[in-house]
Amino acid sequence: MKSNIGIFIAGYRWSGSGAVSDWLAGHSGLCRVEGSESAFGEIRAINYGLRYLVLTAAERISYGERFGRWALCPDPELWNEILGAPLTNSRGKAAFLYTMADILYFMAARFHITPSVSRYKQLLDSQLGMDFRSDNEYLESITKLTDSLRNYMQDQKNNDGTGPEQDKAVRYHTSRILSLFYDRLSNNGKIVIFDNAISGLSPELFNLLDPAFFPGQVIIFVRRDPRDQFAELVKYSGSTFSFSVGKFIRQYRHTREKTNQYIEEASGQDKGCSRFIRQVSFEDFVLNTDKVRTRLKDDLQEFWKPFGMKEIKKWNNGSPDVEVADGLNGLFNPEKSKVNIGIWRSAGLPRQMQRITNELSEFI
Repeated sequence: MKSNIGIFIAGYRWSGSGAVSDWLAGHSGLCRVEGSESAFGEIRAINYGLRYLVLTAAERISYGERFGRWALCPDPELWNEILGAPLTNSRGKAAFLYTMADILYFMAARFHITPSVSRYKQLLDSQLGMDFRSDNEYLESITKLTDSLRNYMQDQKNNDGTGPEQDKAVRYHTSRILSLFYDRLSNNGKIVIFDNAISGLSPELFNLLDPAFFPGQVIIFVRRDPRDQFAELVKYSGSTFSFSVGKFIRQYRHTREKTNQYIEEASGQDKGCSRFIRQVSFEDFVLNTDKVRTRLKDDLQEFWKPFGMKEIKKWNNGSPDVEVADGLNGLFNPEKSKVNIGIWRSAGLPRQMQRITNELSEFI
């Protein structure tokens, strides 16, 4: 078992988290997952697979497990052997209803997902570096995860009320999968940047990180002006429409509250590891308002010190000028990113934008 420093950038769907990942990837000791700036490059086995299965086991979602099973094991013929029976089967008398809801959701949503589930195998094989069906280490790890979730659900029949994040076996096997991808994707020993592997929509899942695997944890949440975020979602997301502004407002407020709660609780706990947790505004980050990027760089450099990571301290070959480092690899360009600020004005949604302004004024 290897110990790593985990860097996790968490967004809320079109909230600008990619800008922070691009900026970090411009430094010699860090690397992004190849292609992760696009939907096809995300680690679906983590951001869909782990998330949907853990939330299903916790009974926090009514459907979605089928997408999670596709993401972890994109060959349904192997599901019974590798993943076992669906977790939904353990949801008591209502299991049949949950199963039907899950099937109907999958049938409808699969046409709006990018990439389609038919391409999940190609994506997973690329990220593992081999055909996942022949990857015994990976197959064993996902089998152990689903077994631990099934055991957790059985234990919950005693009604102790704890979430899977507090289950030792679930935490271990979740972190084992994350560590496996880390080892496979690390380029010449560089630290891997996980972009939305764990979404800001479920910040409580960061409690699944086991210090035995990740003794150092960097978690950066990236929020965005809700008007720009909604405009992008309507334009690019297959599940957000102009008439769903009310739902968006409720979700935006709820996720911000969950994030703040997680940060407050995590900051006051000793989990046996070193953690660096920040919440940044996409707009402030791009514009470097009050030198937010500079301060973030300095704080990160201070965080690295106990780990003796000399290569990380040399941001842009030792240059202390973060503006130079910003354009080092050509991924993050603050001038280009500026055009994504204020796009709500030309979105053609005046009524929706006025409602967001009125109801989410404290987040504008």
